[in-house]
Amino acid sequence: MANQSQLPLAAVFFARDFLADEFAKLGAQWGSVARIYIVANEAERAKIAEKDDKAIIFTLFGQEIHPDTQIPPLETAFNNERHLRFMNDAQIRQIAASVRQLCDAISAQYRVAYYLDEPVSGYPNWEFNRHFRAAGALCLQFQASWVPGLLFFTSDPAQDDPVPLGLISDGQSRVAAHVAARKAGAGRPNYVIGYHKLHKRLADIATTYAKAAYRLFFRRSAPYIDRDPSAHFLHAKALLKSLTGRYHWKIDPQDRLLIFPLHYEPEAVLDYFCAFRRQHEIAEQLLDSLPLGWKLVLKEHPSQPGALHLSKWHSLRQSKRVLFLRGDFPGASLLKPSSIVLTIGSTFGLESALAGCPTGILGGVHFADAPGLTRLNKPADWHNLHSSPHEHGNELLKWYGDFLDRYCFAGNIMRGKTDLGDKAALIAAFERQYHAMAMESAESSMA
Repeated sequence: MANQSQLPLAAVFFARDFLADEFAKLGAQWGSVARIYIVANEAERAKIAEKDDKAIIFTLFGQEIHPDTQIPPLETAFNNERHLRFMNDAQIRQIAASVRQLCDAISAQYRVAYYLDEPVSGYPNWEFNRHFRAAGALCLQFQASWVPGLLFFTSDPAQDDPVPLGLISDGQSRVAAHVAARKAGAGRPNYVIGYHKLHKRLADIATTYAKAAYRLFFRRSAPYIDRDPSAHFLHAKALLKSLTGRYHWKIDPQDRLLIFPLHYEPEAVLDYFCAFRRQHEIAEQLLDSLPLGWKLVLKEHPSQPGALHLSKWHSLRQSKRVLFLRGDFPGASLLKPSSIVLTIGSTFGLESALAGCPTGILGGVHFADAPGLTRLNKPADWHNLHSSPHEHGNELLKWYGDFLDRYCFAGNIMRGKTDLGDKAALIAAFERQYHAMAMESAESSMA
């Protein structure tokens, strides 16, 4: 293998699905490095070739595995992926070897300085992130901030290692404006689905079932990450249940509330941000530890109506001490000083901390150590929050404003709504951070 210092610098993009378009637009403006795109199919390859005429494209699972390919230490990372965990040993080893062979092929020809991806959501991008980061690359997974229209990047599979960009200077005012909008009932994320829009929900049900059927019947020969229909079936079933499912709306003011807001399923925050992945099992543990005089409040994620009516929640629905709320229930009405909030990483935890409620975080989200929030090792540790200090509103707002200034940039990454803002400024920020990281590494090795 060639000396890494003599190899050309490269930026690697895992350009799956609609990111084939968006990453190619960004890469085409990055003239100082080789642009390498990893794709899963020919349609993605064609999109990239059209937008970046200097693209170097590798296809995931596109080549035969060499018998001598070294399989990486798998530990149990493959179990976090909803596809791989149901495969047999031979299939898992084949996929792992294919991913490693692709990593080795890229590293043999290029010195990867940057790796860009969506949040880690499966074994391939978990391994890409692990491999390129170990080789000294600046890994960049885009994440959404609490403030709509602002994104940031992290280098780890969760959100514990955000990447400094220095592209925002008015973080405090942006946070203040967002809090004011939320109080006025605005500032809602793009992904919220309206419960009252029946025709929209019926259309979503039909569209989601159609997507599942397409994967099931027309993608049989596609890579495994492109053919699994389970996520679409799950979401469609939830939407269907929402048409007839009943919820609790009346809450006794005498009850003390332990509130557990749900995440959308499946989601990366459940697979890679937290040791506790199954939300219904967390809720069962919370009920197991719930004293008399308390109610456990479960609130659906606003982009997944009907989730609480799926069969896995059936046993909890039998309890008279568990309240089930729609995702559009006014959460602020639940937030009184006697309430406690436990979440994996929902931004509802930020709002509860601002309201003075003791709030516990189970996942590695970026705000887990912010004032007013407490990291917990396991669900039953919510009892420790009784003694946590409550009044942290001003400190939390300042903390989050500082976070925006250090790490965020104006943009949005969402199918049909992507806007990366000032791409030149973004690339320049990446380059500054990479060179600072390389210099720190060189100084450390000389010490």
